[in-house]
Amino acid sequence: MDKFDLSTRAVTGALAVFATGAMAALLYRSRQTRHPPVRIEEWLDTGEKLVVRAGTAADSHTIHGMVKRLAHFERMPEAVEVTPETLRVDFNEGHYWAAIAEVNGEAVGFALFFPVYSTWEGRSIHLEDLYVLEDSRSKGIGLAMLKYVTKFAAARGCARVEWEALDWNVKAHEFYERIGAAKMPEWIKFRLDRNGINKVASS
Repeated sequence: MDKFDLSTRAVTGALAVFATGAMAALLYRSRQTRHPPVRIEEWLDTGEKLVVRAGTAADSHTIHGMVKRLAHFERMPEAVEVTPETLRVDFNEGHYWAAIAEVNGEAVGFALFFPVYSTWEGRSIHLEDLYVLEDSRSKGIGLAMLKYVTKFAAARGCARVEWEALDWNVKAHEFYERIGAAKMPEWIKFRLDRNGINKVASS
């Protein structure tokens, strides 16, 4: 095999990778445009204007900053491994959706969620994070973001929206129960971390 053959194969492989990435991005954009965008605008009791809009790749630094604050609130500040670049790339590849809550143009909260599938009920959404900055809580911003996620889910015909809460976060439990969310005590969460994944995969 001569050098030309090797270089041709390399170019062909690179083009294939590029085409795969381009197709994934195109598919993601087509999924996004299939449904009308969700946007919520409300006036808070404080007289401030709240907007909950669709997140974009350009929000990766904003989301990352709030993810770190959320991890600190949940007493696990060292757990955050993702970077703003990870969030940007993964958003562009369609791995998750996001909503950004803004008061008078300043970001005060975010929701991050992604599609999952129930073999019992079909299309569903998992809400990974719902976070409001501490000095912006108790104003209805969390509810507005949940409203955004549920409108998003309803437009896509989802059967359920699911999320988790830490056992000690009683205020969150009470909030979720007030809006009609049901606890699922009969289900126990299991997880494999990176080491566990590699161990099982190589067994």
